[in-house]
Amino acid sequence: MLLPVLIVALLWQFLPTENRQTFTSVKALTSDKGTASFPQLSPSGDRLLYTIHHEGKVRQFLKRVSDQQLIEISHGEDLGVGPAKWRDDGRQIVYLAASPSRCEYYVRDLDGMQLSEPQLIHQCPAGSYGIISYTHKPAELVFTATNGDGAPYLLYRLNLNSQQVERLNQPQAVLAGNSQFDLHPVENKLLISSPDQQQWEGFYQLDLNSNILTLLFKQNAYVCCGIWSQDGEHVVVTGEHPTYQLSEFSLDGDKTNTLFSGPLILSWPQRHSNGRDYLFTGGQNYYNSQLYSLNDAISAAVFTSSTDDRLAHFAPQSERIAFVSQRSGNEEIWLADSAAATPRKLTHFSDSRHYIDLVWSPDDRQLAGLTLNQIHLIDTGNGATQVLDLPEAEIRGLSFKDAHTLAFSLKTQTNWQLYFYDLQEKALQKAPHTWQFARFSSHPDDSLWLDQQGNLYVGAQPQLVADPVLRTAHFTDGRQLNLIKQGKHWYWQSGYPDYQFYHYNQDNDDVSTLFNATTNGFDVRGGYLLFSKLVQQNANIYSTESAR
Repeated sequence: MLLPVLIVALLWQFLPTENRQTFTSVKALTSDKGTASFPQLSPSGDRLLYTIHHEGKVRQFLKRVSDQQLIEISHGEDLGVGPAKWRDDGRQIVYLAASPSRCEYYVRDLDGMQLSEPQLIHQCPAGSYGIISYTHKPAELVFTATNGDGAPYLLYRLNLNSQQVERLNQPQAVLAGNSQFDLHPVENKLLISSPDQQQWEGFYQLDLNSNILTLLFKQNAYVCCGIWSQDGEHVVVTGEHPTYQLSEFSLDGDKTNTLFSGPLILSWPQRHSNGRDYLFTGGQNYYNSQLYSLNDAISAAVFTSSTDDRLAHFAPQSERIAFVSQRSGNEEIWLADSAAATPRKLTHFSDSRHYIDLVWSPDDRQLAGLTLNQIHLIDTGNGATQVLDLPEAEIRGLSFKDAHTLAFSLKTQTNWQLYFYDLQEKALQKAPHTWQFARFSSHPDDSLWLDQQGNLYVGAQPQLVADPVLRTAHFTDGRQLNLIKQGKHWYWQSGYPDYQFYHYNQDNDDVSTLFNATTNGFDVRGGYLLFSKLVQQNANIYSTESAR
């Protein structure tokens, strides 16, 4: 009986085992101001396509690797350009050119560094900022688009010969939808990265020939943008937030391998055209909290540091400010007694959690933090944290209705629905079906409501807002509600890409433009507006260097 076991044990020692490649060094391919992203090396490896995001503009560049010759692919001042992709033969590129009022996809032929005139191949809905890629069939492309107004992105196939557009088989669209995909290195199939209703990131395979969609695996983690590995038999993703490594998973999600780990925050991985290495964006971009004086129209930094400081909010009953920072190496909640005080670390998480929103309780005793699919309750005295007993789901519009009740919205079928959570009874209660969102204020007259038809109401006992200016305000933006009322004064932001701040004074019927920001989310109190500003934007394209 022991003989077969012994034979297997001996054979196991000599059988070859999988030895996945790891990388220990990288080299920079760009050194531009701003954030370089979406790197695409030509099939021959001699030219690099990449985008630069700097000072609110998106620009597309073509660089020759040998002598660093650089050409900008431009469509005038009004249109941001990029990202771009190569056709398999390296003789043509396709790219996006867009603005808040236009969305267009173009192709251009290339001969070395010489580009033909742009040819418009498809007009997408205004406000859509999707990506487009060739498939392994020269006349077939795949792109993403949204109809705007917060609708999710969907995947489509475009036939250049017939101009026919076909919606592809794809996962259910949640959050931003199916905006991230990658073409297999040799086969005509896509890897789609898409969140589910629980906010788990799913990785799906779509066979473009048969239109058959297959779920590979899911991760309950804040990750993004999986790509096929060089061998096409694994999935490569960046690590959890903050992302300092590239990881490789088997197609069932069980086996993992760290491809590269370094000191830079990584994003947007892509395969190198040499069939071995990987490209990615690496940098140290960070945001700081800024205080804008509504009287003097002057902004100044508060709590300056060389790491991310985000989601700063005024306490309702004191001068304190709470914010999220990576000063200690990972995200923690920090408090300061005033804008001029030295902040102190409140929490001790030491994990990879990532907060999307942060709100104070009306009595200043608690903070509620929204992560990918959970709500955390944080004691502002000792930093103790508890996770509310809620189903994992996409949550929007977090606020305190009172000191013992949280308000937030969950999606039910196709509509958003307002809910209340009793913190003492630990019970979830559905608000009347009328309401999809609410934002409660410590001043009841400043509480805001949004009904299922998109109408705005105000006050503890909701009254319809008839003001035509406010009826067209940008009320929602991502997970947060985007409108704040303080008496006769209203504040909101436009959306991507400029995040313009607006102030409306109902007394004199005046709408004023304040300034452009670099992200969404803000707070207002006592003549000051608190927001986050991109302080350092310096991320370049890097390539791993494999052993030859």
